[in-house]
Amino acid sequence: MIRRPPRSTLFPYTTLFRSAITKARTIALDKLPAGHDIFGNISRVYGAILVETGNIEKGVESIKFAIVIATKKFGQSHPNISMAQLALANAYLKTGKVREAHSLRSKAFLAARNIFGDKHPIMARFKK
Repeated sequence: MIRRPPRSTLFPYTTLFRSAITKARTIALDKLPAGHDIFGNISRVYGAILVETGNIEKGVESIKFAIVIATKKFGQSHPNISMAQLALANAYLKTGKVREAHSLRSKAFLAARNIFGDKHPIMARFKK
């Protein structure tokens, strides 16, 4: 029989990646102007990591911040906004906000389809 390793050894890269993205976020806060789009992307990824590791409230806050930055920088129709909305919808599913999650996911899907078209590889993220 094959034994399952303890949980702490299953996800060693999550902690490593979280620390790297936290460092990148700190550098971005110190060095980039407040509305820089890179900071928005870092905030989205950081939020998604927080959600996946159980810090949902702080993760949702970070993802919402990413949406605000991307909307100010690019307007309503941009891939960064769709990806952040998808991350936020996943966070809502984890908190049991199913109606909000499906509504946001549909909105993100329609925006991404208008931007990329049905055959673009990024559309596979919406089929999960």
